[in-house]
Amino acid sequence: MITRQWRRGMARAGLVLGLVMTAHVEPVRTSAQPGNGGYKDIYLPLAWDNTRADELAVPRAVTAAPTDPPTATATPTATPEPTATDTPGPTATPTPSPTPTLKPTPAMTGRITGRITDKGKPIGEGFGEPGTPQIELRRKSGADTWVRVGAATTDANGRFVFENPPALGPGGVYQVWWNNAVEDGADLWLHRWWSRDIVAFGTGRDVDVGTFEVANLDLTTPCHDCLSTAPITFQWDARDHAGDVYRWSIFEGCGDVEARVRAWHSAPLGRRTTYITSPPSGFGYDIKYCWYVLIEDGANGSGWPFFDRRVTFCSSPATCRGARAGRAAPRD
Repeated sequence: MITRQWRRGMARAGLVLGLVMTAHVEPVRTSAQPGNGGYKDIYLPLAWDNTRADELAVPRAVTAAPTDPPTATATPTATPEPTATDTPGPTATPTPSPTPTLKPTPAMTGRITGRITDKGKPIGEGFGEPGTPQIELRRKSGADTWVRVGAATTDANGRFVFENPPALGPGGVYQVWWNNAVEDGADLWLHRWWSRDIVAFGTGRDVDVGTFEVANLDLTTPCHDCLSTAPITFQWDARDHAGDVYRWSIFEGCGDVEARVRAWHSAPLGRRTTYITSPPSGFGYDIKYCWYVLIEDGANGSGWPFFDRRVTFCSSPATCRGARAGRAAPRD
């Protein structure tokens, strides 16, 4: 006879056994599933639950979820530091640097050169300095006016140079002057010599005005401030310079250097040293004039002596005698 205590013990044992079987998930073979030797997998706890095999739900086939291959992780790169241009903002306007002011470079206009000799030899160094005859560049201004625009000095060979004087405009004229002023000069040399006209200058090309021979020319006859009846014989000493061509010259206004410029000149006389004449056209008798000899040397220029001389053409011998006695002095 099964006692109540025995039933309680078997129930406890079954409970314990169910717990153990559930933990290990061990199936119990049945004969309900083909392919399993007539067995069907059931779990023991179901047997204890009085569940029949045909009441069990057929389990769905479990398909293993595909495992995606791991995605490669890109190697992280350093994030660049932001630059000034990465951040938007107002654009600063650059302040322009001031352009330096350059002194204008004078245009290269060329040089004017020449040489000065005394009796055929270089005149020496330092002429053109204060206290000596001046070597001047002159520009024509008006009919008879010449404006000084530059000065030069001679070297040991008697050469002079005007470096880059201003270019000449249309109609402009330059001359180079040897200027041995009567007031403080020396009668060893000509009073003035001037070059040929320079009518084009400023292209960068040099101009050579040649050689100025400045040894003086001496006037000899008639005597200074003498009265003579016409015709009068005028004489002078030739210079020792083969290039000279002489012209006898006369003007009114003794003592006025500018009046010399407007003198009347004879035809070229070559190297002759004598000229016989009565008053030329435009000149009269019993009037004091001054005379000198103009010297021309072709492309080397022209000049005149340190001195000129006064002369009077008497209208008659009696006029000359009276003038000498002071009774009828010639008109200046």
